Amino acid sequence: MSATSPTIAVRLRVSGLVQGVGFRPFVHRLAIRHGVNGWVRNTSGRVEIHAEGDIEAVDAFASALRSDAPVLARIDGVVCEVAESEAPEGFVVAASVTSASERQPVSPDVATCDACLAELVDPTNRRFRYPFITCTDCGPRFTVIESMPYDRERTSMRRFAQCPACLAEYRAPGDRRYHSETNSCAVCGPRLWLVTPAGEEVPGNDPIAAAAGQL
Repeated sequence: MSATSPTIAVRLRVSGLVQGVGFRPFVHRLAIRHGVNGWVRNTSGRVEIHAEGDIEAVDAFASALRSDAPVLARIDGVVCEVAESEAPEGFVVAASVTSASERQPVSPDVATCDACLAELVDPTNRRFRYPFITCTDCGPRFTVIESMPYDRERTSMRRFAQCPACLAEYRAPGDRRYHSETNSCAVCGPRLWLVTPAGEEVPGNDPIAAAAGQL
């Protein structure tokens, strides 16, 4: 934020299909790019943003919310109001806010993206052949979401605490799994297994291949 240029603080409320599509990580990166301070958070009905900075920077940031939005997002409306300054330092993803009176569209499940597919077939990658691979650009949404706003604790993934490696990705703004609520791996996430007709687990590292071999 410049010490000489006019500054402004605004509150933006973005409605549409804006949760479960990587929108908060996108807003965070956009704010850093434009030198805007503040926060972004999910609510039960929309995404809210508090942005402060030079007037030109904030204007450019607000315009880019639509023009540069994630491919999976659908923005139905953006309401922008002048707000009181909170004197923020930097830009953060803030805790979500729930409201029983708000509703919003739920993202459908999204087919595995090219980046995840590349990891899936890479023997050197820690997610090699991991069937539940996902990131902010792909993976289950509708089938795991139990309520809004979209956060891990309100999905069926809440039962799976992220391992240190996954948590590091989740917390890294430059990672495509930054705030990926379905993030997991073979160490900490769901798993598949094959059982005999008697219900006994069949040992092995590839239950899908083992099942195919029985056909």
